[in-house]
Amino acid sequence: MKIKNAAATIAIIGAFLFVNYFYTYNTKAAAVYDNQIAEETTKTFTAKTNVALTKKWTITFSNEVNESSIQNNIKVLDAATNSPVNVKIELGMDKKTIEILAPGTGYGTGKTYSITINKSVTSTNAKSLAQDVKMNFSTAASRTTMDTAFLKQFSIDLADAGINITNVNERNVVVEMVKAINNYLNNPSQELNVQAAKSAYYGLTSNEQSDLKDVLISNLSWDELIKAYSMFQD
Repeated sequence: MKIKNAAATIAIIGAFLFVNYFYTYNTKAAAVYDNQIAEETTKTFTAKTNVALTKKWTITFSNEVNESSIQNNIKVLDAATNSPVNVKIELGMDKKTIEILAPGTGYGTGKTYSITINKSVTSTNAKSLAQDVKMNFSTAASRTTMDTAFLKQFSIDLADAGINITNVNERNVVVEMVKAINNYLNNPSQELNVQAAKSAYYGLTSNEQSDLKDVLISNLSWDELIKAYSMFQD
């Protein structure tokens, strides 16, 4: 099937969406299509800022990827020197996901990099990507004093709220939230990882979730409530 109009072309190109902030905060997948699109230029996605120094990028393709085609065709480049960064690139067990792991010492502070994916990446049935793909990202310069102060207070207020919770399952959600924030504060180069707290929250019954929300509303500031809410969003 051939693509005959620009709108359809844009719609297909738009499917090159990358997990973990390649395109938007809720991005999904890049794609290897059986039907190739004639496209001369590189597709460049919106740059991302304040990226953690240990950021792991995950790319999900619609078809299984030919492993031999990825190593020389997916790179992270130092934008200042255009030289390759020593990242590790791995194909997932499902053969549709590719992970780009940060260098062992992490990315540099306050630096800009570009992720490039050459269209020579192929599926297992030998179909290539429609075009080259590129995205720039810059790492955080440092954690701000305001951010640190807010999170410290947030952690204290969450812990205080937990004292008022008698339900063990509900209290465990708060405990995991506090642990995640404190770990983030103690490890400046790490991301705020709230997966354990999210898992605990979504393991609650609807009544338990409602009870927990009531406790948080009664004990947290408006800014803290917004932060707590955002922690559980996909």
